[in-house]
Amino acid sequence: MEITQYIGIAGAVTYLLSYFLLQLGKIDGNGNFYAFMNMLAAIFVMVSLTTHFNIGSMIIQISFISLSLYAIFRSFWMRRDIKLAPMEQQLAEVLFPNLPPRQALPIIRKGSWCNEARVMLARQGEPLEAVSVLMTGEACVTKSGKCVARLGAGQIVGEVSWRDNSPATADVAVKKQAHYFSISSRQLRKFLSKNTEAASAFEAGLRNPLVRKPA
Repeated sequence: MEITQYIGIAGAVTYLLSYFLLQLGKIDGNGNFYAFMNMLAAIFVMVSLTTHFNIGSMIIQISFISLSLYAIFRSFWMRRDIKLAPMEQQLAEVLFPNLPPRQALPIIRKGSWCNEARVMLARQGEPLEAVSVLMTGEACVTKSGKCVARLGAGQIVGEVSWRDNSPATADVAVKKQAHYFSISSRQLRKFLSKNTEAASAFEAGLRNPLVRKPA
């Protein structure tokens, strides 16, 4: 058997090994290592085709190499450092802890920044259509006309209701001047449904007892 055939067998083994490790959960299907293994396997099989050429197999190997290179390049691009504004950085640490800034920035840019006083962020019994994060100032959580809690910088309004637009469980009002970020619950759901890593980071942020406040 020619050496190119041995190389082709190595390629087949590499394909199978990468898929096996993926099924065991040992490697990430979106990670660089999985893409690299597929690219290496494709190169090995392509070398074997120099002896026993097959146009269909060659197209498949070229496609695997191209897609793997794209995945690796995209991963490095998404993780490269970018500069967030100080307030954006604080917001990202609250909503998306441990998420690379480049992945957090698109959803941050879909929201709006407000600097207001005497504004209602939530009304008890009414659908809460936006998630808000206090950056400065203070808000009062009121039930039955009584202030039961106060929210400060870094705390979230709407963590309970954002998934299904369900009614707010309390009134939340800004009494004095406050700077806060607000994003449509619908936009947030749409973004997170298409970005599993961002969704995991967001859920981690909601579980943080330092920022979690129901509304």
